[in-house]
Amino acid sequence: MPADGSNFARWFKTECKKLASVDQRSFSVEPFLADAYAGISPVIDTTYSMYEGIKTTSQKAGVNMPDRTFVIYANRKPLYDFFCYRQEI
Repeated sequence: MPADGSNFARWFKTECKKLASVDQRSFSVEPFLADAYAGISPVIDTTYSMYEGIKTTSQKAGVNMPDRTFVIYANRKPLYDFFCYRQEI
């Protein structure tokens, strides 16, 4: 996603600062993920600050508008940006 000047605190509902597996072992040995953390957006609707950017990106990628986004950051830079969809169980 391109940066749009939005306030970072409004982008995400939850920040996961200490990523780990269930058994507390490192989930990766990749050095660039050493201080990684994740941000999980609130439910995306037309009031979400990045709605238009996400809409444009999803259209260009040929996928549906996501319900949320999940972004992994390292060194304060986004490395991976995932679109998340509600799964009916």
